[in-house]
Amino acid sequence: MKEAGADAHKNVLYPKYVYEDRIKVQVEAMPKPPNTLYFEVGFDKETPEKSGDGMKHYRRYYDDELENIPELFPKAAFHTVNIMRGQSRGLSKGWFSFFIKQKTDESGQSTNEKIVGQFKGRILVENPSDKERFKMQKERDMKTVYQLLNEIHLARFNSYLDFKPQDLDCFEQTSAFQHKLETMGISDNRILNFIKDQSYDELITRMLL
Repeated sequence: MKEAGADAHKNVLYPKYVYEDRIKVQVEAMPKPPNTLYFEVGFDKETPEKSGDGMKHYRRYYDDELENIPELFPKAAFHTVNIMRGQSRGLSKGWFSFFIKQKTDESGQSTNEKIVGQFKGRILVENPSDKERFKMQKERDMKTVYQLLNEIHLARFNSYLDFKPQDLDCFEQTSAFQHKLETMGISDNRILNFIKDQSYDELITRMLL
């Protein structure tokens, strides 16, 4: 997907068509997006006038819950607590305990508890004065980074970098910004990781609204 350039970050890709002189019709250009990353959806009965107008497209998919994808959530997005059902203390062993090994808890007591679900949420414990100091330090650090990035972008493209922390709200936007950094000659992922880490809590809050 590196060869796809600016399209490599997109969640949805549309096919491109070229005229095949041998059979005198428009056919889909090759190669197609890799099926390990994208799922083919739809079919174009007629060749669309421009890319994106047709029904057929390729949609990025993930094999796990989004919160478990490091590229989307580099840190844990939620606090997780198992929801239990059953009894542990005072549970009778029953008649079949002589033949079937009973399940026990950490204290050795018989239990029939099992996990029936999970509670997921975000818990924030903070000290107002520490929070304010952290916020001021973060703003100074981010301002320094933005200033340096702007200087690089101005020197290379003769324009200022158009960027806000909200531009990292999703994987597609983050990948696009990473591609922008590469065009600026910045290939060190620590720059992007620093910006994401500094604005992570705000990003998660906006994504959950």
